[in-house]
Amino acid sequence: MTEKYFYTTHENDRFDKIAQMFFGNCYKISPIIEENTHVKIREVLQDGIELTILKQETETKTENAQTPTWKRSE
Repeated sequence: MTEKYFYTTHENDRFDKIAQMFFGNCYKISPIIEENTHVKIREVLQDGIELTILKQETETKTENAQTPTWKRSE
């Protein structure tokens, strides 16, 4: 069973900010959008929207090896 997080949006929330908060990567907005088809895609989300966010697998060493040295967190 996949773990889920539940998040209620706040004023000025955006998909990229939420992706950064949950996944540590502001570009991983697709899983959030795909799981929350009830939400209109907008630059800034309305306050009070209930989102379901599926827990993502952590990146592997192979993926990290493809990340430029200056961007690695190690």
